Amino acid sequence: DSWTLVDFSPSGVEPKGVAFDEKGRLFIALGNLDEVRVFDLDLGIELARYDVGSEAESISYWDGSLYIGGGERIKRLHLRD
Repeated sequence: DSWTLVDFSPSGVEPKGVAFDEKGRLFIALGNLDEVRVFDLDLGIELARYDVGSEAESISYWDGSLYIGGGERIKRLHLRD
């Protein structure tokens, strides 16, 4: 079965990048909103929003940290469990 966890289309916001961590959490980079949103796919809820202070165009997860690229910089965001 398929289902929709989050639908950004009514707001006009277009996700720019996605990443998953080892717990299965979904991280979505939201471009010009300068933020990353975090979702729990099992529970179907939004867990957190991070203001990254600049464009969030690409995202990757490695070893407890998110790496968010946008504009002319890459920001590291260390996550706590």
